[in-house]
Amino acid sequence: MYHQLILLIIFLNIDISIIITVMKLKKQLKNLYHLQRQILGRGLYNFDLANSPDLIDRARRLQAKIYLHYGNVDRHQINKDGHLDSKTDPYVKQSVYFVARRSGSNEVVAATRLILQDPDYNSLQIAKKLSKENHLSKKLNLQPETKVAEISGLVKKVGQPSILALLLMRECHNYALKNGIDYLLFELTDKVYQAYGDKYDDVLINLGEPYRIPHGNNTVQPLAIDVRNFRKLLRESQTNKGFLAKMFNKILL
Repeated sequence: MYHQLILLIIFLNIDISIIITVMKLKKQLKNLYHLQRQILGRGLYNFDLANSPDLIDRARRLQAKIYLHYGNVDRHQINKDGHLDSKTDPYVKQSVYFVARRSGSNEVVAATRLILQDPDYNSLQIAKKLSKENHLSKKLNLQPETKVAEISGLVKKVGQPSILALLLMRECHNYALKNGIDYLLFELTDKVYQAYGDKYDDVLINLGEPYRIPHGNNTVQPLAIDVRNFRKLLRESQTNKGFLAKMFNKILL
């Protein structure tokens, strides 16, 4: 079996690094799936809508701390309360926050938020970053009654499992379903999008050309999902997209 694989690599001139990368991704997704089962099955973490000033405060402080740690903001952009200042983050009043905590603890170890449109979708961060050619109304065929929100500020404490980010995104999707939100906007780093985007081209809506985020070296790809049809499309893609898609779907569904 291994000899045949080596011959195929040589004969087809396949870059061995690509095969190694795919094998690593398979292993990582397997590990994430098993970790998800442990987290949800054993109740290792609680995922909640931050419905108190204290929880919102802790979510905001974690976001500022992690942004500073990775160089996405400078220290002077954090105020005396440990939050991003109002110039850096003018979206607090139109945001709904979600947190992950270890069971039996009030410590917030991961957080994200939904920025709700106010007064309309043009107020959202991603909408402002898009070029005129890729205007949101053109990409999503928006109607006056369409409701749009943006997933933003997705962070976790250093050393916490990456699966928390995916599970918090699932919380955002559940909230959107319950509250009549039609589309969710978000950004993926260009590297992640290149690895997974083609496997989900029938689920993810590409909003245009990638752009660089301030203070960082990352280039991000703006995307959207159709909230009401997301899970249906994900299940359909599971049947014909191979191992990586199936593992990823198990985590999200």
